[in-house]
Amino acid sequence: LHTVNYDVRLLLPERQAWKTAIGTGGMWQRNSNRGDEFLIPGYQLFDIGAYATSSYKAGDWTLSGGLRLDHRHVHAFALGDLFTRLSRNFTSLSGSIGAVWHPSGNVNVRLNVARGFRAPNIGELSSNGVHEGTQQYLTGNGSLKAEHSWQFDAGLDYTSEWLTAQLALYANFIDNYIYNARQAGQTREELPLYSYQSGTARLLGGEALIDVHPVRRLHWQNTFSY
Repeated sequence: LHTVNYDVRLLLPERQAWKTAIGTGGMWQRNSNRGDEFLIPGYQLFDIGAYATSSYKAGDWTLSGGLRLDHRHVHAFALGDLFTRLSRNFTSLSGSIGAVWHPSGNVNVRLNVARGFRAPNIGELSSNGVHEGTQQYLTGNGSLKAEHSWQFDAGLDYTSEWLTAQLALYANFIDNYIYNARQAGQTREELPLYSYQSGTARLLGGEALIDVHPVRRLHWQNTFSY
């Protein structure tokens, strides 16, 4: 497996409380099969993305946002009867907008909305073999679409001389959510057969943190998640 990552970013001069950055980044990858057992095909992949982010501070408010355009091309190579040639392209626009309110020196209130994107990986698209780590026979799905999501999250932070507390809640709604599903009653090579498929998913949850520090050198920290 050969991987090259690249990232170029330009920080623009700060103007009237605005901070802005633009850039591009991505990855080139090539994988070759040289063993005796196969799970995924040899493939070549190229990612490119362009983005811009900006933040603005006014009084007790800090506003931030960003946009990113991504494109992925993946090409899987044929290998006997095990893998067939596959070429796919995935393009999407994602972004986020958020705000932080500082009503006092001890409290921050955060709110964020984001649009996300994830292209299926080569295993999800083209697997065909035994996964030794899970003892499953995996098959990919070459027709999978990219995942797209809307995420909403809110948070509250409190800091004092002896207490730090944080509360965060989130809701994530995903189209074309990719997951690995057992094919009932089917086996290959005496192992249960699993295949990748997609559907609609909803993820809801929250996290909380409490850190009590009556003296500087002593902290009692507790974290909770659901």
